[in-house]
Amino acid sequence: MGYSAEPLKPSSHHPATVFAEKLAAQPEIESIPWFGTSWYRRGPDYWWRRFLLSLVLLAVVAIYVAIIGAVLLTGLDTHSGRNASAALLVIVVVTSIATGIWMWRRPEGGSERVRGLTGAAAGGAALGTLARAGLVLGYVVMFLGAVLTLGPMLVLFIKSITNPHVYVERRARERLERWNLKNGRSPRPRT
Repeated sequence: MGYSAEPLKPSSHHPATVFAEKLAAQPEIESIPWFGTSWYRRGPDYWWRRFLLSLVLLAVVAIYVAIIGAVLLTGLDTHSGRNASAALLVIVVVTSIATGIWMWRRPEGGSERVRGLTGAAAGGAALGTLARAGLVLGYVVMFLGAVLTLGPMLVLFIKSITNPHVYVERRARERLERWNLKNGRSPRPRT
């Protein structure tokens, strides 16, 4: 009886081999903006971040209302100023409702939106600097920006407290589910 110099290879059907292969094929939980990887387990850290996100959106809405209110209140001391303020108020309400409805019906954007918000924040800081410097153009553009985005920001705030998953989390869960199906694993139950 002769011995072979080749090392023993584990059978592909051996339970230890099957377990090792399944263990090696673990999904990588992606990090998403605001939530990191906390979205996967949905523990206290996740809910704290969801609370902070809603609080930030509420603060943005409050800032927009303050900007719009400051502009509307400046004209209340004269009769013609009251008429102009009333007309501006109608424009603000109609525009906010229209942009809010548009945002509510719009399919939510992806990572391009996050990059766009970063650019918008930088632009807003520049406009604030222009307004503080006393340039009327800075005030006008800041007011128009607040009027056009009040409705969408209010919609984002409402969705942040009413939807079980934020948009980027839903997209990450869909990618993870596709990975699980591709690798023969049962998808994680939706929470």
